[in-house]
Amino acid sequence: MTNKHFLAAFLSVSLFTFTACEKEESIESLEENIEQPLEEDPEPIDFFKEYSRPTTSESSEYISEVLSYRPAPGQYINKNLGNLDSAETIVGGKTGLISLGAWGGSIIFTFDHTVMNRIDDNDFIIYGNAFSTFSEPGIVQVSFDENGNGVADDTWYEIAGSAHTKTATLHKYKTTYTNPKSDTEAVTWTDNNGSNGSVSAGTLNKYPLFISEQDQVIYSGTRLFPTVNGTGFITTDPLEWGYVDNYDSTYQENGNGNVFDIDWAVDTDMNSVSLKGIDFIKVYTGAQLELGFLGEMSTEIKGAADLSFSTNEE
Repeated sequence: MTNKHFLAAFLSVSLFTFTACEKEESIESLEENIEQPLEEDPEPIDFFKEYSRPTTSESSEYISEVLSYRPAPGQYINKNLGNLDSAETIVGGKTGLISLGAWGGSIIFTFDHTVMNRIDDNDFIIYGNAFSTFSEPGIVQVSFDENGNGVADDTWYEIAGSAHTKTATLHKYKTTYTNPKSDTEAVTWTDNNGSNGSVSAGTLNKYPLFISEQDQVIYSGTRLFPTVNGTGFITTDPLEWGYVDNYDSTYQENGNGNVFDIDWAVDTDMNSVSLKGIDFIKVYTGAQLELGFLGEMSTEIKGAADLSFSTNEE
């Protein structure tokens, strides 16, 4: 065999060996890829399972803590029934009393557990101070602690009562109150519809002096227009259902309280939402009305309870 023939044979064998090895490596690589299972997408976090608070043998049906009290100006504000001490009276029972002042004034509270959304049943009750001839309806909002930090900084959903779909009702409403910084001047207000008015003066500044905003405060929400009768002896008609401090058809039989179903909750566009339970409840005065010598219409509450406890006791 000549050198040329030997070189050609050697190159042929080498090329065959390299190609065979390359094919073998490719097959092995393919087999490895086939054998490795595909990574599955992680399961979404069930925030309700993660952060909901179960009841225990030590749990109470009543409010465990007031988280915020931010009233609007009113005749009782800065004194008995309208200060931080009075707000604490609604904890642990249903015989306290706190005034929320004019439209938008609010209170936020919680329980020592998550209030569960029961199927086809009312879930909680809020006790008020209404009478058969006089209601001062307050609006309710609810929220679940979806980030688990124990702070009411999550999404709020409003309980849409019977008047929420009325033509006159104003949604996404805002009112700005200005502090007169005087005991003898009225507290003026303007709203985002171009209207204005005032909370009448008295002998003590009616602007809440314990909130952080001491020049002006802006409240937002829904404004209701309950029917007011008379000019001397004033009466107000209750709304049909879904409001606090409202003498509706079941108010008296419920021990002077209004019952609520979490399934009545809606988002800011009035779309129904599905909530398994709630951790925080906010109540705010729903009407902006001056009632002569009676002063402003201001929602008052005495306490609240988780209705699942009354079922368990039966």
